[in-house]
Amino acid sequence: MDMKERIRHLCKLNHVSMNKVEGDLGFGKGYLSKLGTSKPNAEKLKKIADYFNVSLDFIMTGKEDEQKEKDNTDDLKQKYRELEELLRSDSMKPVRYDGKPVNDDTIDLLLKQIEISLAMLKK
Repeated sequence: MDMKERIRHLCKLNHVSMNKVEGDLGFGKGYLSKLGTSKPNAEKLKKIADYFNVSLDFIMTGKEDEQKEKDNTDDLKQKYRELEELLRSDSMKPVRYDGKPVNDDTIDLLLKQIEISLAMLKK
């Protein structure tokens, strides 16, 4: 997949047209379509990466920066710990979902499911 195809794929995933991205970023009409044949501007590629919340490396090569992926996993681990602490703290008692109290067993199941999901991210 070349750069233009990656950008087209990102547009599809985000339900946005290439024309809309060009307009949102202030690019000339057809700029993204020409990426397959012209030399890209680094500043514009950075804007595209930021627009889709991906790395510049991904736009250029299709590969995410491994350190960024590791950092994101670490961030999720920290957020999980914060959520666990919050759900188990006395200040949150009783924990409610949709107005109904949630018991400790349900909180345990929820946290276990999040742990499983985080473990799946590593695979």
